[in-house]
Amino acid sequence: MYDRFGAAIFDRSALAIGRRGEDLQASVALSFTDAVRGVTLTIDLQRLAPCPACSGGGGGGCAGCRGRGVRTAVEPVSVSIPAGVDTGTEVRVAEQGHSGPLGGPRGDLIVNTRVEAHPFFARKGDNLHCEVPITIAEAILGARIQVATLEGEAILVVPPGTQ
Repeated sequence: MYDRFGAAIFDRSALAIGRRGEDLQASVALSFTDAVRGVTLTIDLQRLAPCPACSGGGGGGCAGCRGRGVRTAVEPVSVSIPAGVDTGTEVRVAEQGHSGPLGGPRGDLIVNTRVEAHPFFARKGDNLHCEVPITIAEAILGARIQVATLEGEAILVVPPGTQ
């Protein structure tokens, strides 16, 4: 049975042709430094991929995919994590999810980030904080002290009369 546009009605395979694949979720653990600076990772994903035996067409009752045009595969995917992500940030990578059936486009890959704690720095919103002890004399008289940064050491001027 066909509708007025020539599409088959009730034929599930006809409805699946060209359908977009499902989105795929993945989680990554990032070091504090990688989260602050950004990093490119390669993730091995188990996802639906075009069947190599029928080139994703599913034709002829393909034994490799049972006519669906896709089969499960483990494939490496490069993911660029932007600078400044925090735990719970979702990074969307377009068209890197599951392949659609019978040659349909891929869904998206959604990468959820988990940032490991740093032994010295703490994150408060978009700012980095650290505690550096100073003596009473340095607070009263003022001083130039060395403090750690993500890029190395820096000089911090403590103004006289700091409380």
